[in-house]
Amino acid sequence: MTYYILISFCLIILLAYIFDITSKYSKLPGVLLLIITGMAIHYVADYYQLQLLPIKGILPFMGTLGLILIVLEASLDLSLSREKTRLIVSSLSSAIVLFLIFVVLFTGMLFYIFHYDVRTSLVNIIPIAIISSAVAIPSAISLADPEREFVIYESSLSDIVGILTFNYFLFSSGSMELGILRFL
Repeated sequence: MTYYILISFCLIILLAYIFDITSKYSKLPGVLLLIITGMAIHYVADYYQLQLLPIKGILPFMGTLGLILIVLEASLDLSLSREKTRLIVSSLSSAIVLFLIFVVLFTGMLFYIFHYDVRTSLVNIIPIAIISSAVAIPSAISLADPEREFVIYESSLSDIVGILTFNYFLFSSGSMELGILRFL
């Protein structure tokens, strides 16, 4: 069993490397190609009733670790200075405004059309509303420096705002004050 796990990890690393090389030509982020490959493997395994490795326990950890590594690698190209204040403020405001518009619009749709309660709608929509750094940052490699920095700041800040908002609504079950206290 250990050999299968090691071979699987090696194949995933090789696929990620191949997708990273081909993403320069196809203009599709390697992360997106890996997600599509995983979905295809899952579909084929279900169709042929194949038993896959039990990775459901480690998958969230690996996804979080991958996202952290992508953001940290992209942040190595950034520099904080007084001249960048306007860029950081505009990317933060853009991330918050776009996040709020998406959340309000689609939460309202789930509430009015499908008759979900507001909290359930928010908890389901917020993960979709986050501009994923895993897709946005690798896609911004071919942009000029100011645009690339804006995308890196915006997607990273959108991740932070989205995760904090999601955790607040996930852990708040009573009044707003009690939810804020639990969240803190």
